[in-house]
Parts: sequence; C-alpha cells; structure tokens
Amino acid sequence: MKKLLIVFFTATSILVGQVPTDNLVAYYPFNGNANDESGNSYNGIVLGASLTTDRFGNTNNAYYFNGTSGWIGGSADSFPTAERTVSIWFNAQNLSVGRALFCYGGGVCGTSWDHFMNNADAALNHYEFQSHCRANRLIAPYSPTIINEWHNWCITTSDSGTIMYIDGEQIASNTTFVNNTSVIGTNFSIGVGIGNDGIAPHTDSYVTYFKGFLDDIRIYNRALSDSEIVLLCHEGGWPLSPHLALNSKEVNFGSVALDELKDTIVTILNAGNDTLKISDITSNSPSFFVTTRSYNILAGTFVLDTIYFAPVTAGSAEGMLVITSNAPTSPDTITVTANVVVTGVNDVNVIPKEYSLAQNFPNPFNPETSISYSLPTRSRLHLYVYNILGQVVADLVNTEQQAGIQSVVWEANAATGIYFYRIEAESMDNPSKRFIETKKMVLIR
Repeated sequence: MKKLLIVFFTATSILVGQVPTDNLVAYYPFNGNANDESGNSYNGIVLGASLTTDRFGNTNNAYYFNGTSGWIGGSADSFPTAERTVSIWFNAQNLSVGRALFCYGGGVCGTSWDHFMNNADAALNHYEFQSHCRANRLIAPYSPTIINEWHNWCITTSDSGTIMYIDGEQIASNTTFVNNTSVIGTNFSIGVGIGNDGIAPHTDSYVTYFKGFLDDIRIYNRALSDSEIVLLCHEGGWPLSPHLALNSKEVNFGSVALDELKDTIVTILNAGNDTLKISDITSNSPSFFVTTRSYNILAGTFVLDTIYFAPVTAGSAEGMLVITSNAPTSPDTITVTANVVVTGVNDVNVIPKEYSLAQNFPNPFNPETSISYSLPTRSRLHLYVYNILGQVVADLVNTEQQAGIQSVVWEANAATGIYFYRIEAESMDNPSKRFIETKKMVLIR
C-alpha cells in the first residue's frame, strides 16, 4: 500500500529587520510615481524615465532610465549638507561610458554630492563619489559582472570620515567629512548629473545619463551604522533565494518483503522567495531511487515526488538520496532505511496451493529481469508487459503450462521508465478458477 509522507520545510533566515527610519529626509520607493514617502513631500518630477518592474518582480515599482534623456529631478533645498547617508538600489545595463546615478547641490567646485560610475575623468571601472572638480573624492573598483544585476550602494559621511558600501560591505573609506554641500536654490537629479551651479540636467565628456534601473533611494541626515546598512541590503528578504530546508531527513519504509516494490510520496516545498531549481536527485544505493529527478519549483509552492524501494537482499537496508539544487543548503540529503524480510516458498519442486505473482528481480533493472509466478494447477497463461500509457511492449508467455513455480526473463528493449507486468491465468481443470494480478517494475538505462 502506498504511504504518504508529508515533509515540512522551514526557510533558513537571513538577517532581516526593521529598515532604519530615524532621521529619514527623503525616500523614493517609486511606487507608481516619484513621490517622496518619508512624509516630507520632497517629490520628484519624472522627465522621461519610465516605470518598470523592481528587483522583487513587482510591476511599476522602479524606474528605467534609457541612457540618453530620461531622468527624475526636484528641489534639493532641504537635503542634508553635512552628516548623512545616501542609499541607492541600481541595476546598470551599460557602463561603456561614465554614468551619473544620483546627485544634488552645488554652486562652485566642491559643494555638491555626486554618485558616478566609470567616470572617464580618471575613475574608469570604478564607483566614485565626489563633489565636483574631484573634491572629496572616494573611489573603489567594480567588477564587470555587476552589469544587469541589482546592487545596493550606500555612502555615509560624518566627523569620522566617509565610507562607501556595496551590498552591505565596506569597499572604500577616508577621513574626509563632507560637510560643505550647498543646497539652497539647487536641484537633485536621479539618472543624470548636476552642474557645478547645482542645476540639472548636466552631462559632459566624462559623465552622462544613467542606463538601467534605479529604485528605493533613501537620504538620511545621519550616518547609519554598519548593521543598519546591512538591514537596508536585506530589505524585503533580498537577495532572493530559494530554500529547501527539511525538518525530517529520514524515511523508514519499515518491513518490506523481498519480492515487494514499495514507494513513498514525499513533498518538496520551496519555502524561499525565488524559484527552486532541482537539477538532480541521486541515490548511493540502487535499491532506493526516484524516477523524476529535476524540478523548477516556484516560491511558496511544492511538488510531490515518489521514493521507491526495491529490495535486493534480506536484512537491513540503508541509503541516501542527494538533492542538488540552487538552494543555499544544497546538497540536501534524505536518509532512507528499511528491513527486508523473506516471504513465500522458493523451492521450484513444490506445487503451490494458490496462484501468485512475485515481484520481478532485480528491480530496478537493466537490461533484463526475472519474473516468477506460481501455478497450483495446469493453466492457460498470458503474461505480458505494458507501459504507463497502457501499450503492450512485450508478450512474455501466452501458452499452457504445468503446475509449479515458473519464471520468465524479460530482456527489455525499451526506454527508462515505469512498466507493469500482468498475469492472466485460467485453470485447465476448472475454467472457473482464474487469477489476474499486475505488478510494477522500473527499467533504468
């Protein structure tokens, strides 16, 4: 009898907590518009940027910047001028030229706040912060693999200095306190640079419009701590990750007859927030196996798979299934055990009392397997094999046979899969005495 085993899963947690809100001056989550949701109403004006899908797959929750004209702007009159933190989520599509992500303030050299990437003015292939004319400059190299990926970029400044973070990790710092930003009568610009005079948009031979996606821009008038920066990076459970975390890694089939094929249904749940991709499920023992070995499981959904046990010898049996996937816990394992017992009579000289059909051996098999059956009387016999579509693939016996324990070998010329063998027997002495039974077997090439 088939047994249903529900295996529950719990997600492995990452550091997730309350995103800092103290001293938040402006927040642009781009929830269908460029409004400031800090409560201060320093709203942006959309000038050619277009709403798009954010890093979590939510539509109209980020902005796309085309690299030639699209940007968002507004007044920077109330933005921080000394201690602060600026956090930006970006996904760059092209960095073949210098790109400006977020800037504000200015008036003369050294009085603005600028986030650049690949600035041709001696900062190629670098993240760069400066205040125009290379003032207050802080740079760090980036890898070309950052293209088409979401990353968090934070910069803090205080009387302890200026620190640059990417995805929660410090990548550069200095002792400069940027405390002279001029904001009155100036603009902020998202997706393009700002001029020395503090007016946007501004492009030059070094830096131009950003090409890619921007989201969740936050501006604080204090320097966040390292741990608070990490919280920003994991907002909403980011980075997206599948999680296959078994609360039970053991399956016990109990007592199983040597001629029996037993199976158990197991539930595989993706408790993460990204697609779980199972590339293979293997076994270190041929007696324990699954027939479906790969899956793509959407976040929050599950699949049912079947673990089979086909005993080979009597006694205790143990094996391990190994699940290889893109989950952080991969490879995950399930230990499987059983106790194999011998039933029935194996003496071919004994006339059995009843009809019976034994489990094929070996099972699973490749390329041949033996099927035994018992006839209590001279019988007209039909024994054949069919596939899961009901199509007959082998006609093994179709004749009269004497009473006794008989066997036949199937040399399979078929593909890997589950097959069924069926016996239909009728007593020659008593035609009313009939026997029909079907069993399952597995061919593995």
